[in-house]
Amino acid sequence: MSGAFLRITITLLLFTSLIFPQESGFIRGKLLEAQTKEDVPFAAIRIKGKAVGLISNQDGGFRIPQKFKELGDILTISCMGYQRREIPIQSLPEESITVIGLQPVQI
Repeated sequence: MSGAFLRITITLLLFTSLIFPQESGFIRGKLLEAQTKEDVPFAAIRIKGKAVGLISNQDGGFRIPQKFKELGDILTISCMGYQRREIPIQSLPEESITVIGLQPVQI
C-alpha cells in the first residue's frame, strides 16, 4: 500500500507544478490608471540606460528577470496618454505583484 501512496503523491506533485508554475527568478508588476484603476495594456517598460525592455500584457501585467534588481537598475515606464515613471527595481518586492499607478497626461 505504501508504494501506491508514494506513486500517487509524486504524480500529484508533478501535476501541481505543471498547473501552478513557479515564478521564481522574476519580479512581477501590474500597471493601472491611477484614478480609475483600469488596466494599462501595452506600456513600454525599459531598463534605464540599457537596450533591454518589454511591453506590458493586455491586463497591464509584466515580469522582469530578478537579475536586474541585483544590478540596482531603474525601470522606465511609458505609455501614450500617461506620464512617464521611473522606479528603482530595488523598491519592488519579489514575493508579490507590485501595482504601479500611471497618471494621465493633462492636456
